[in-house]
Amino acid sequence: FSDDALTRAMDPFFTTKGGEGSGFGLAMVFDQASLAGGTARIANRAEGGARVTLRLPLRPVTDAPPAETRLVLLVEDSPEIRTYVRETLVALGHQVIEAETAADAEALMQIPEISFVLSDIQLRGDDTGLDLLHRIRAQRSDLAVGLMTSLPPADPLHQLARDSFRVLANPFVPADLATFVRNCTLAIPRAAQ
Repeated sequence: FSDDALTRAMDPFFTTKGGEGSGFGLAMVFDQASLAGGTARIANRAEGGARVTLRLPLRPVTDAPPAETRLVLLVEDSPEIRTYVRETLVALGHQVIEAETAADAEALMQIPEISFVLSDIQLRGDDTGLDLLHRIRAQRSDLAVGLMTSLPPADPLHQLARDSFRVLANPFVPADLATFVRNCTLAIPRAAQ
């Protein structure tokens, strides 16, 4: 891949084939991998040629589907934490869309199928997860939302978040996350009460 192709290969309509290609091939691969909770990456190999790497979550076969599958918008600026939470949510049977910042998350809120938003309290940029959820709740009061954080319970931001939303302490195990999602989605939003 040329440097331009490495940067833009996953963009819709980008093609190096002139008028012959639509530019949807790798963009569709990227979208499907992302919707499945995975990733798609491209790179040039040192020994020549290129490599497209797909990373898809393992979904064990079960007799019964989860009680309720949700499309979750996960907002977390740490790639390591985002990967762990995404993989845990997918293992619980949910689909996940990811955002790193509050601005990215708000752009994705145009997707009407999103039924749960899980955000870290501390995000890169000027807005916190608390700011984000207040704005989302103002637009979609029926949407289930929750916050997660590694801040100690005595931290003022953690305390402020608990006044408005459910908060999951991080680190957590999959069972904690499953219970948290269930409790958030069953609860009547405080802002709508």
